[in-house]
Amino acid sequence: MSTVDTKADSGRSASIRLRFGVHPAFRPGPAVRGDHLLYVGRIALEKRITDILEAMALAGWGRPLRIVGDGPARPIIEARARKLGIGHLVELRPFVADRGSLARLYREAACVVAPGPHETFGLAVLEAAASGARVVACSSTPAASLADEIVTTFTAKDPDDLVRAVNAALASPPDPGAAAALGDEMSWTRVFESELTDYRRLCR
Repeated sequence: MSTVDTKADSGRSASIRLRFGVHPAFRPGPAVRGDHLLYVGRIALEKRITDILEAMALAGWGRPLRIVGDGPARPIIEARARKLGIGHLVELRPFVADRGSLARLYREAACVVAPGPHETFGLAVLEAAASGARVVACSSTPAASLADEIVTTFTAKDPDDLVRAVNAALASPPDPGAAAALGDEMSWTRVFESELTDYRRLCR
């Protein structure tokens, strides 16, 4: 099972496509959209959160960045933001477990940014997109390809391209209809139905 094409690595395609579902809380809903960028996830160096900081310094947006999550790189992120002169724009908040609260955070952001180039799936990208948020993700994130109509992608480790992607996302109006359709398509009921169909095909 795999979310990505395995041909190059293993010489064969996956027998079953690995699927992920989205909790019903992640759907479009009422929200007062702010002017801040939002990152949700583990605070670790491999997540490339510093690329968001570099993009903010390059673009000079003056927009705050809200980072929601826990992890060992917190002091490094804070130090890097201060060095870039944007420490006053960065706010770190703890992990949010409640899905309804998290969905509201997605909807209230001007743009949700997922800069990590090595995501095995990128569930936060799918959750944010299904919630109706504007979303920017690294082009290598598997979840981005499932929501390509409402997720803007950028080249990994390229702050200049990240600036372009965020500007493009901010210029496009949110599409609650497409977000709701994505959430319905990725409901756990449909995910398991599709997976069961694959198992039956494989057994035959």
